[in-house]
Amino acid sequence: MARDLVTPGPDRNSHSQGALDGAKSSRVGLVQSVELAENAGRARAISAVFTPFAIGGGSHDVVVLRRDGMLAHYHIDANNGSFIGVTDQKVASLMTSLTPDAGGAAKLSLRDAVSIIESRAPERRAIGAAAEQSGTTIEYEITVATADGDKSFHVSSNGDVSE
Repeated sequence: MARDLVTPGPDRNSHSQGALDGAKSSRVGLVQSVELAENAGRARAISAVFTPFAIGGGSHDVVVLRRDGMLAHYHIDANNGSFIGVTDQKVASLMTSLTPDAGGAAKLSLRDAVSIIESRAPERRAIGAAAEQSGTTIEYEITVATADGDKSFHVSSNGDVSE
């Protein structure tokens, strides 16, 4: 008699569907939340993540790397754009290869990279974004939720996209 194997952890497809449904029902997208956090922190965002709520909608956690070397974590309600909470953290306490100078000098921002990916497939919503520094170049990894699961895209500093 054959038995189905059960693997621990969440089913990525159902998680993606929940994230996709929550992101689509949210009034404030990831791009708008990144803009809110960047304006509040007066610096560039280095990561953003969407977390769906069980009752619909969700929240965005946006991390901004400030010039003083502090990371500001903005927790934003994706249903109405209000700030749920803000915390500051020294960069030394979090491993990051990004520097404030590199983030500020990048021609393409995290917000721009998310906009590029979302404009290519309007039915998809970004649920995660992260900046990665390699030497003096910054690239972005953008994750979108689809009906078939999460899909990641890489956006170069000049706007080229790869999967």
